[in-house]
Formats: sequence, structure tokens, C-alpha cells
Amino acid sequence: MIYLFIVFTVILLVIGQFQANISADEIRKKFTDERSRFFQWQGVEVHFKDEGNGIPILFLHGTSSSLHTWDDISDILKANHRIIRLDLIGSGITGPHPQREYSIDMYLTLIEDFATFLGLDEFVIAGNSSGAMWAWNYAALYPNKVSGLILMNSAGFNMQKVPLRFRLVQYRLGRWLLKHSTPIWMVKKGLSEVLYSKKPDRKSLERYQQLMLREGNRQAFVDVILNRQAANTALLSAIQAPTLLLWGRHDQLYPLSQAYLFQAQIPKARVEVLEQSAHIPMEEEPFTCSAQIQLFIHTLQHSRYAIH
Repeated sequence: MIYLFIVFTVILLVIGQFQANISADEIRKKFTDERSRFFQWQGVEVHFKDEGNGIPILFLHGTSSSLHTWDDISDILKANHRIIRLDLIGSGITGPHPQREYSIDMYLTLIEDFATFLGLDEFVIAGNSSGAMWAWNYAALYPNKVSGLILMNSAGFNMQKVPLRFRLVQYRLGRWLLKHSTPIWMVKKGLSEVLYSKKPDRKSLERYQQLMLREGNRQAFVDVILNRQAANTALLSAIQAPTLLLWGRHDQLYPLSQAYLFQAQIPKARVEVLEQSAHIPMEEEPFTCSAQIQLFIHTLQHSRYAIH
């Protein structure tokens, strides 16, 4: 009954607040810049940015996010490292998969083909939330390519607090609403569920909203949630790469206790807790995250796991 109450409450709140899709061309004009590049893959133009020089680090964002979630970290790290980030299929400028395919295998194939496209024989892979889950799956399956693994509030174990939008997907009427109504207050609520110390500014809220409105992205979100697969955490023990677990202490989706579950199963893992963050620490504490990443890379370079 509580779920029905939530659904009908949302209906009352969003009446008169329906937003049309924004065309892919319009989104591209607004959010690409001179650093934007595209990778042709399975009928999709995958948007990415590749900046800086040095050790390559590939960053993967979470569900309903985009490569912009790494903006602050990229600006800090690109002075000393090669920073690569992309809008994953179903999100950002990239948009949906033509066949509405959002399996773990699809994402792993995308990452492998993208790495091959860029000529990345060995690199560090990092991710947040579901992006972190793709990262640790990739590290387990391609140990010779991954020299270091960075997981920020990773998905993999059971989500403890399910966000409202995820719950609405379980209902036909909820799915219809999610595909037709994305008011700014809903975006703000969604971000409030993953932030602790930071309040998103108007520019960030509008960017999140408009990228969600990119044609196909709202349907993709529904498809992703409806087809979520249980993670195969048995793969964690196969990860050979040294692993840094950066975890926001106040995450309600994947609480800090789960960081230690990952640490217990990944052979060469350590946990660093970010005291002023929740689920997306790279947006709340970019300087602290960047410092931890640089220390991790420095350690890799000066150990027998050094990157060549």
C-alpha cells in the first residue's frame, strides 16, 4: 500500500509538469565542447573526453549520470594523468542503445571495444555506483589490462535504500510518469538522496535535468532498472589489480559497511572513507578524492605492480 500511496502522491505533484524530450542534436549543441569526441559503436555515437598525458585512467559514471560527474576531478588530475571519461550507453549525450540492450555483458563489451579503440593496453579503471560495478567486472575478466582499480561507492551488494525513481519503475503508471515528467524538483530530490554536504546549484540541476530529457534517455532509465541483473560477486576474488575503495561515509544506498565487504573479497584492496560525502564523493569532495587517487597512482608506480 505504501508504494501505491507514493505513486498517487507523485501523480498529484506532477500534473501540469510534463516535459517533452529534447532532441539529440539540441543536446549535442548545448553540452559538447572542443574537448568532445565520439566513438561509433553498435549504431551509437558514444560521447567521450580524453584529456591530459601520463597514466591513463578511465572513469565510468553511474545510472542517470554523465561524464560531467567527473568534471572537478578531471580538472585536477589531467595535469599529471591522462583522464578518459565517457557518457555510457543510455545516458548523457550518448543516449540509448538501439535495441534497448542494457545487460552487464553489453557494458563490458562497450568498455573493451572502447579501450581497444583508444589503444589502451594497460590502464587504471575507476567508477562510481553502477559504473564501479562495470569496472570491477571488467577488472576480473581482463586482469592483464587493468593495472589499478578505483571503486567509489560501488554497486554489487544489495541496495539498502531504494530511491523513489527506482521504486516507481515497478509500476506501469510510475513508468509512464518517469518517461513523461522530469520536473526540476524531482531532479533535486534525486540528488538529495545521494548527497550529504553539498547542495546542487541551479546550473547542475538544469544539466542533470536536460541530459535526462535527451530523447531516449528516460526510456533507457526505465529499461535499465527493469532489467537489473544481480551482480556476480564471486568474481571479486579474481581481481588481481591493487584496488582503492573510496567511500562516502553517509551513503544511504550502499552504506559504508559494504566497502568492507568488497575489501574482504578483493585480494589487494584498501578502504579510504570520505567523511563529508554520501553516494557521489567525486562531486562532494573532489580535492580529497583526487588526492587519494594521486597517492594510489604513485603507489602503483613505485611497487612491483607498476604501470608500464
